[in-house]
Amino acid sequence: MNKKLLVITILAAMFLATSSGTAFSKPIALPEKTLESTFVPKNIFYVSCDKKLLNKESIVAEYAQGTLFNGIQEAIDAASAGDLVFVLPGTYEEAIILKEGVYVVGSGYDNTKIDATGINTEYAVMGASYSVLQGFHIKNVSETASVIKLNKVRNMKILNNMLVGQANYGIHMQSSAFNLISGNVIGFADDSFEDVSLAHGIYLHGSSYNSVTKNKILSNQWAAILGHYAPNTQIHYNLIARRQLDGGSSSHGAIYFVNCNNASLVHNTIICEDSGTATPAGGLVIYFSQGCTMLNNISLGTRYGVFLDGNSQLSASYSTIFSEDLINGEHVKVGEGSVFNEGLEVSYENPMVNKETGKLFSGSPCIDAAKVIDFNDPDNTTPEIGAFYYSGDSKPMESNAIE
Repeated sequence: MNKKLLVITILAAMFLATSSGTAFSKPIALPEKTLESTFVPKNIFYVSCDKKLLNKESIVAEYAQGTLFNGIQEAIDAASAGDLVFVLPGTYEEAIILKEGVYVVGSGYDNTKIDATGINTEYAVMGASYSVLQGFHIKNVSETASVIKLNKVRNMKILNNMLVGQANYGIHMQSSAFNLISGNVIGFADDSFEDVSLAHGIYLHGSSYNSVTKNKILSNQWAAILGHYAPNTQIHYNLIARRQLDGGSSSHGAIYFVNCNNASLVHNTIICEDSGTATPAGGLVIYFSQGCTMLNNISLGTRYGVFLDGNSQLSASYSTIFSEDLINGEHVKVGEGSVFNEGLEVSYENPMVNKETGKLFSGSPCIDAAKVIDFNDPDNTTPEIGAFYYSGDSKPMESNAIE
């Protein structure tokens, strides 16, 4: 077979060993919703922690036309730009450094794990420009570490991973631009918000023109998304939550921007629950940032739905802002340059969105209330404000953005 004819979505399979370890009979394909259909790898490098497979390298090479490795880093080191490293299910106890232009794809975060606990106190995965990281459950429990770290990286894609651990950051991006973070679960495994300890979900520092879309992002100490000097950041179609329920004194919001001009927030559901005493704490907190826009968002804050200092500018429309508590009689604090215009609803109470899941209750003013910018809902009605699609009282609430 000519490997150049392989198309990633119909990848010719690897074969698993039978119980006797002498034959390969079950094909393994890449997970659905994977890489671009036009991507054709120059070479394919397979990784397995199953020693039965490692003993049959010649058979694997014959049928899958690839090379089999025991560790992910070994395969990355052997690969070059345009190659694919495909990782079979298992737990890989290593920290890895990606290589420019190499695609590293797991078999899905339910069964392909990278655990850097006790191995690296700085990162579990170090990114690289023009690379792809997809389909892994990645863990690092060092409190000073990042699960994924990018430093001077451009055009990397972080797709469909689950990031957990007692790390300082889920993703730490430093001096990086034009990267995509999409489809990831950062900080929690499900809507229960249990057993979470990431201090920050995503930290963008000195980084511009990055896109954060279709993720579930949670922090339980500081900010779910923290931006310092991160202009032109796009935050679209995410569930973003900060839950500090232990009475701490930090002042961060679910989204906390400082010097982040021209930030764009579209179709997010933003939740900040904070039992501490610090102010401000809110769904969206912005300092020293001009030209920011907010369209079709829900922002719920224990203190403020939205907080801006006097040096910031925000244009918000078709958004619903809730605040559970009142501080000095205010639930939305805005800077002088802020513009809140059509389609905006403000409330002191929150009867319309489930703060545990971010999904909408029946009768919410957010249903069929968004400004149409990309597409209608699957039932061909006007989209909902926020990240979730509401399909009616008798049907489950689904997300047209978060999968």
